[in-house]
Amino acid sequence: MPVFGHVPDYSGHRSLSARPRPAPESPTTVRPTQPALGRWTVPTLCPRRGPKGVCLYDDLAGAILADVVAPLYHVVASDLREKINEGIWPPESRLPNEVELCRRYGVSRITVRHAISILVNEGLVTRNQGLGTFVRRAAITAGLRGLSSFTEEMSALGVKSGGHVLTKKVIAAARDNASALSVTEGTPLLELRRLRTGDEVPIGIQTSYLPLDRFPGLNEQDLENVSLYALLQADYGVLLVEAMETIRIGKAKALDSRLLGVAASSPVFVVERRTLDRRGPFEYVVSVMRPDRYQVRLRLTSLNNNARQVK
Repeated sequence: MPVFGHVPDYSGHRSLSARPRPAPESPTTVRPTQPALGRWTVPTLCPRRGPKGVCLYDDLAGAILADVVAPLYHVVASDLREKINEGIWPPESRLPNEVELCRRYGVSRITVRHAISILVNEGLVTRNQGLGTFVRRAAITAGLRGLSSFTEEMSALGVKSGGHVLTKKVIAAARDNASALSVTEGTPLLELRRLRTGDEVPIGIQTSYLPLDRFPGLNEQDLENVSLYALLQADYGVLLVEAMETIRIGKAKALDSRLLGVAASSPVFVVERRTLDRRGPFEYVVSVMRPDRYQVRLRLTSLNNNARQVK
């Protein structure tokens, strides 16, 4: 028993600092892993974080992602993006929840949320409050455009088009559509409103106006899943000459949003088109298109077809 005022002699004991320490482990050393969780397993003794990044083990690729010189959320976002592109999560499937992703990658919730935000901004996924994060369906991109119908455009992209008739009625021409069709106000018009789909997925809503004095009996025809331009050519001898389009950004109305499967007031493309044949304008159509499922690619060239110096 130690006596007060007396300092015990520990000279025979080894100090903590003198005790042998285990050799440092290489960051690429593969240690026993946890049970496989999909494609990922996180080594239980693998350092999750380091000054340079994260250490992850992919049991299918058999690779260690160690000493990655990138922020953790970029590493996670890159891996999620790769798996989405590979089809591991197909369109409209739900990603694992935050807790599961944290466990798979060995990172914090803040890191996972930041990674998901990157994918949301890229348009790869969408967050639905209370439901989770879902993979978005890839947008259909129309290439260099000629004068063609929606059906022809989709067919050229290898997509099966659809046109479900929502309403079909005869109306009196109002000022705007009368002006577009070069007819007097009050002229009988067919108003045809259709839900346009690609591979049975809603893409847009088209409302077409056509003068019935040019197309008698058109209002009595079955227009379900029919190419309107093909019908007009076959039955009325219409040959397309040109069209003028105006594309702007608008907000989805309540009814349109339900049909398109988007939130009310979501941004949409609003496309106004005036189509002419040799006799003049014969169709005026207003289309409301989902911007995440339909895109337009334009090719711009110099007006004189030669390289020119920008002033």
